[in-house]
Amino acid sequence: MLDKFNELLSVFGSDETDSAPLELPYELVEDPSRTDSPHRPQPSALLDRTLGELTTESHYPDKRSVERIKKAIAQYPNQPQFYNYLANAYYNLGKKAKAQEAHRKTYQKFPNYLFARVAVAEQAIHNLEFDQVRQYLGESMRLEDLYPERKIFQMVEVMNYYMVAGMYHANKFEFDRAEEALRIVDFVDEESLASERLSMYILGKRIMHGKERFTHMNRNEIALEERPFSYENQTETPPAFHHAEMDWLYEHNMVLPPEKARAILELPRQTLVEDLETVLQDGIRRFDHFNFQEWDGKSHTFLYHAIILLGELRATESLPAVLDQLRQGDEYMEYWFSDWLDDVFQTPLYHMGREQLDVIQDFLKEPHIESHYKNEAAQVLKLVGLLETERLKEVKEIYRDIIQYFLDHADDETLLDTNLLAFLIGDIIGIRLLDLEPLAKEVYGRELATYSVLGEWKEVAMQFADNPYADNELNWYYGDAFKQYEHLQEMLDDITLRERKEEERLAAESRLKISNRNSPNSWTPDEPIRVEKTGRNERVTVKYPDGTVKKDVKYKSVEDDVAAGKAVLVV
Repeated sequence: MLDKFNELLSVFGSDETDSAPLELPYELVEDPSRTDSPHRPQPSALLDRTLGELTTESHYPDKRSVERIKKAIAQYPNQPQFYNYLANAYYNLGKKAKAQEAHRKTYQKFPNYLFARVAVAEQAIHNLEFDQVRQYLGESMRLEDLYPERKIFQMVEVMNYYMVAGMYHANKFEFDRAEEALRIVDFVDEESLASERLSMYILGKRIMHGKERFTHMNRNEIALEERPFSYENQTETPPAFHHAEMDWLYEHNMVLPPEKARAILELPRQTLVEDLETVLQDGIRRFDHFNFQEWDGKSHTFLYHAIILLGELRATESLPAVLDQLRQGDEYMEYWFSDWLDDVFQTPLYHMGREQLDVIQDFLKEPHIESHYKNEAAQVLKLVGLLETERLKEVKEIYRDIIQYFLDHADDETLLDTNLLAFLIGDIIGIRLLDLEPLAKEVYGRELATYSVLGEWKEVAMQFADNPYADNELNWYYGDAFKQYEHLQEMLDDITLRERKEEERLAAESRLKISNRNSPNSWTPDEPIRVEKTGRNERVTVKYPDGTVKKDVKYKSVEDDVAAGKAVLVV
């Protein structure tokens, strides 16, 4: 069954930022006195010393810090940095209201002072007064437009400005602009607090937006209740088969070796089909037995083989038995098939059902069957429409009949599933059955198709109009059993490769996380030491073979050196 979490995750989206080198239209400097700001500190040894002392004190204030900063303000009334320090001191003393008031007064006195603009803009965001933010940061939300006369900025000015600008865009769900702002902050210093704050802020707003959109797009969803498996007539006794080769189905993972598949397919057809249907029944009759076991890919995929082999035999007489698997409910289907539902069912169902579309049609009208399982059967119609275009008229009329049936029985709580209707409309768009657009419009007009599947009617209507050609993506259709097994093997290989890479990464990380008492060469490369995983933003100390030590740096800044064995973590 489709995973709701994956559906939600897809709503969140992920905007790719431009990977071209970033060029800013101004120079960056660390020393504020080297900027071209009209508020830059004037050359003075006493002023420089006072600024330096009070910068630190504003971040780590004591009960007398406010008094000392106010004394500096009285001594240097036209130096806005001290007003900013006062607000910082209040904030770090836990006096938030006084800090906000100090920021407002700073802005009133120095309305062109960048740090004051940024501070009141951030306050406006926290107060949800988004219409005021552009007043402070500029209509274009670009620093060069706010200060066109300036060509030299302090690095922290740029980072703070774009951190707050990114927060604004994230709140407006303008994630392209938010990511652009983050890219500028990272360009200046990706190890900065501003970078970490903004990246986490954007992530939080993405999740919020995704949840809101998911809720909105599913507001009209009507889905059948999940059904538990019916544990009637259960047994612990394995079935008896005509052919001993059936034992192979219980001994391999989801990929049956080609030579064994061929050997099975060469067995007498009638008794072979009987045996394969017995395997299907075994999944049902011994479900209680297997359900108490941990799912094992080598012994719990016998149903996959039975369905795939029946499809290869074109065992049309076994279509009811395969469809009966789809009737067993979520508990059963999740245990046996989980994420492999499409990979297993679609090719065999097409081969068994293409000449029995009436059986598929009746199945889709049955009550108490969840949309995802009906959709497996519905794919037979779509594949016939794509692979046998001479039958499009026949397929169109079946789709028309099924959708009209749901419209006529919209009050039947055992039948109506708005997800299925959306899936069916997606299929008729895919095979370009454009004559059915009025029927689809009626479905959406009556809010009987879940919006999160294809969108609301405006978006669906565009899909009917946009592409005049059929969807040639056959998705999970592989032609025959052997190609289907090849696909499954590729999927397994990919999973194995990803798992191995992750294990290797963690093992390398573990080997390199050695004690400070050991030298960099005291560990053996192949020694499997297991320790906790290091977070990419976690601050660490690393040591290089030449004796160089980098202290209190974020792990992500040295991650490549550690992974390559050029440095070791010191703990």
